[in-house]
Amino acid sequence: MLKATSYKLQATRGFTLIEMLVVVGLLGLVMTVTVQLLLFNLKVNKKSQSLSKIKQSGDYALSSMTRMLRNAREVLECSSSSVRFQNPDGGITELTCNTGAGGYIASNSSNLTATEENIDLSSCVFACTEGLNRRDPGAVQIQFRLEQATGGTADEKIIMDFETKVSLRTY
Repeated sequence: MLKATSYKLQATRGFTLIEMLVVVGLLGLVMTVTVQLLLFNLKVNKKSQSLSKIKQSGDYALSSMTRMLRNAREVLECSSSSVRFQNPDGGITELTCNTGAGGYIASNSSNLTATEENIDLSSCVFACTEGLNRRDPGAVQIQFRLEQATGGTADEKIIMDFETKVSLRTY
């Protein structure tokens, strides 16, 4: 004769499959959002650093040219891409613009814009106005544009314009 045995299910402690799937899904969502925020912060930080380098390079070039021109005895030649002037010590200095890829602003033989920083000079213009008399010796207007040489999309490209007008001193 066969004897019937009954098995009693005992309550076990643990998680059901549905609970595990919900937790894994929520963790995946949280990790995705966290990674996206991290990548966005890295992108913003890189853009901020590039902007700072371009601004620093442009400000240095602008202040150097302003100082040299303000102390110049006279402007000897002026074109849209260069200006040649006599220094207080009698020497001649020429500021030139070389635009395009790897472009820079140079004073005689030294660069005024940083070329090692992936910064290009995309446009540069000098405009000279002659003074009316000895009390008004004239002025030189400087305009140039620096942009990030290497970058991602067109939205990520950094472009910065610089402009000043330098009144020459009377001697």
